[in-house]
Amino acid sequence: MNSARLRFALSILPLVLVSGCVWFAIPDPGPPPEAVLAGTWQVITGNESDITELLWVFDENGNLVENRYKVPTLVGEATTTEHDPADETTVDGSAVTVRIPFAINYFFLFEGTLNQAQDRVEGQISINYDNPVFDTTISIDRGAASMVKQ
Repeated sequence: MNSARLRFALSILPLVLVSGCVWFAIPDPGPPPEAVLAGTWQVITGNESDITELLWVFDENGNLVENRYKVPTLVGEATTTEHDPADETTVDGSAVTVRIPFAINYFFLFEGTLNQAQDRVEGQISINYDNPVFDTTISIDRGAASMVKQ
């Protein structure tokens, strides 16, 4: 190695060492706030519905990985399971919001409050339609609803 290369290598060595130390010194931020939802939750509504059972399964980071529900058909009850639905789930303190699209411009919206034991969320559920032509959202209130950890 010639002396110019050696001087260059020695001049950047402290920078490489410091940047490596900084990389390892950054603390792990821990799980996201949505991680409190990890597991299976049964969604219970206070109104009549064709849906007889609604279960949401969240991974360890609070991402909805399964939306499962039962509905009556002409030949009996059918179970529908959506894997990795395109949801938007947020937890801000005790406020929980789950938004699940189910058709073009339609989505379920659950908004509620997580209890201190972190095993129940009391709130409201609605069916919504985003009208892109008029830039409006039409909301059909489906009443009180609860998420209960299973």
